[in-house]
Amino acid sequence: MSRHEYSESIVRGNYKVINCLSCGYWHVYPIPTEEELNEYYKKIYYENLGNNRSMTDKLDDPDGFYHIQYEDKLRRINKFLLKELPLRVLDIGAGYGDFLRFMKSKGWETRGLEPSESAYEISKEIDDNLGIRCASFS
Repeated sequence: MSRHEYSESIVRGNYKVINCLSCGYWHVYPIPTEEELNEYYKKIYYENLGNNRSMTDKLDDPDGFYHIQYEDKLRRINKFLLKELPLRVLDIGAGYGDFLRFMKSKGWETRGLEPSESAYEISKEIDDNLGIRCASFS
């Protein structure tokens, strides 16, 4: 296991985020265990968002911000996609299914994994045909 040395850090809530000199990334320190991450994404992540624009606005996308992002992602995917491959996408951390709904509207077959039971339930209420399962990747 490598040591994480840092020159800068910030504190957000109960977490310290460091600018790691060892790996070159900003990340939470100490790094959570796999069990801690699974518990966080399964039960805490969506409940702590409150009125965070990044999640609540994805459902309605009032200013088209997310549609523009998804169009850009699709353009980048299409640059590298071999033409003979089927149009299938797996979204790990599918949230409310917004990206999968976008991809489905473009003719893609969709599947997703979402560890949060509350986000999974919302995705099913909106569109139960996206292929999202309530599960984590690990």
